[in-house]
Amino acid sequence: MAVGTALLAGAGSVQAAGQSTGADAAQTAPRAQLDGWEYENWYFSFNNCSVAGSKLQGIEAFRCEEKAEHLWYLYVLR
Repeated sequence: MAVGTALLAGAGSVQAAGQSTGADAAQTAPRAQLDGWEYENWYFSFNNCSVAGSKLQGIEAFRCEEKAEHLWYLYVLR
């Protein structure tokens, strides 16, 4: 599987940020809003996360944050 890091014009902010650890990180994703950003879903790669975010309708922007190695969380701003 190829992993790319393309910037999507007009799709909002896409970035990688801090990491967390834990075997069950995917099942315990945060539901809280952070500065208006809402957790949407998790993915095993940045590419999968950014593609999924770019396909969402009715959002202002999205971002992908790496929470553990090969575990990315998608956040949206509605």
